[in-house]
Amino acid sequence: MRPITYSLGLFVLLCPTLASATDVLTKNYDNFRTGANLSESRLNVANVTLQSLGLMFSYAVDGPSLSQPLVVTRVELADGSRRDLVVVTTASNSVYVFYAVAGGDGPIWRNTLVELPDGTAAEPNGIFSTPVIDRTRNIVYVVAGLRQGDRAKYGPHPSDNAGS
Repeated sequence: MRPITYSLGLFVLLCPTLASATDVLTKNYDNFRTGANLSESRLNVANVTLQSLGLMFSYAVDGPSLSQPLVVTRVELADGSRRDLVVVTTASNSVYVFYAVAGGDGPIWRNTLVELPDGTAAEPNGIFSTPVIDRTRNIVYVVAGLRQGDRAKYGPHPSDNAGS
């Protein structure tokens, strides 16, 4: 049997720069879940066409991604550079951080959640909801499902300093 591989594709408008990128720190842009990016100034019905939308690059991940990818702009990395990052979760309980604008060799950070908050080892049951990012504290909050025997447990798993 051939193994199933998953990849995360980043579809973006083929624009020269993304200088006006906006943080997407929770599902649908904000706590009201409006889905509206009110600071968008480049995209409109005249310039969003099938010809201007395309796959720029993709990354391999360890399972299907069932949540909305999140974007954190101008994150200061350990080397002092600032980059826009994408945070992605998978049904295999992994949290990935990738460069958002220019593709790279793979994730710049990855964590697979296989322990309950008390430190007990457990089998992954999946991350099905969109994480939340606390920009001021550099923490990604994820609700991960873990199986302990025949019981599934879902709980918060904060990950700090993702990507930096």
